[in-house]
Amino acid sequence: MLGAREFGTPSFAVRRLIAEGLQVIYGEWSVAQLATVLAAERPVILFVRTGFLDYWQEDVAHAVVVVGVEEGERFWVHDPALPDGPRAVSWNGLLAAWAEFDHRAALIRHGERGGFGSLATLFTTRHG
Repeated sequence: MLGAREFGTPSFAVRRLIAEGLQVIYGEWSVAQLATVLAAERPVILFVRTGFLDYWQEDVAHAVVVVGVEEGERFWVHDPALPDGPRAVSWNGLLAAWAEFDHRAALIRHGERGGFGSLATLFTTRHG
């Protein structure tokens, strides 16, 4: 469905979920947009470089799901490479890891168009 290869999947492939009936907002986000979406209790997929994450030993392209934030302190993430979560990640570490992918992020939702409600107005580029 996403076109995964042995070496990974490009971040933009998340838009292929639209063909499965999901709504997707994908693109370059600001920290303010991320914080607003997290405040609405919506998880966000961030595309990151793991070398900036203190719990990673390798530096590879990766994706994590951010589920919470303590502004200026830490983010709470689910990392698909780990057996459990969420895990606390330093504010600066995650922002540096995310910057390596030009602050690319995705918000995914089931349901009809317009289902993002007021969150959709935060983004100028929407898909789905």
